[in-house]
Amino acid sequence: SWHGADNCAGERVAGRREWWLTMLGNTLASAIVGAVPTIGTLLTLPWIIATLATNARRLHDLSLSAWLQLIPMAFGLAIAVFYFYLGGPDNPPEPSWVLASPAGLFTIASAVTAFVYLAFYVWIGFVPGRKGSNVFGEADPA
Repeated sequence: SWHGADNCAGERVAGRREWWLTMLGNTLASAIVGAVPTIGTLLTLPWIIATLATNARRLHDLSLSAWLQLIPMAFGLAIAVFYFYLGGPDNPPEPSWVLASPAGLFTIASAVTAFVYLAFYVWIGFVPGRKGSNVFGEADPA
């Protein structure tokens, strides 16, 4: 089955409890490892992959496609591109609420992106999964 690559255990869905515990662990591990100078960002890649896999399984529990997690990621990518367009780490944009300036647009776009991410994670974290089995597998009993 093509679903077998979702994770090591072969489970296709993740309930709310499993999702929250995994997100907590991934966030803590990424924060600790990411603080390592120079290679910290590279070392967080396993936790990023684990987060994507868990999000996919949680979306499957909701009978939704895992591709939906690309929506907030697209906002994040757009902000990253805009950040480097404005100068990147050598010349970061100053926070500004003046929409007539590029820095103001960046501030507003960053706030919108943060809201999209927050809304996505609150949604998949609190909405109950579908009852019974679905196209992705059996429902999580928790």
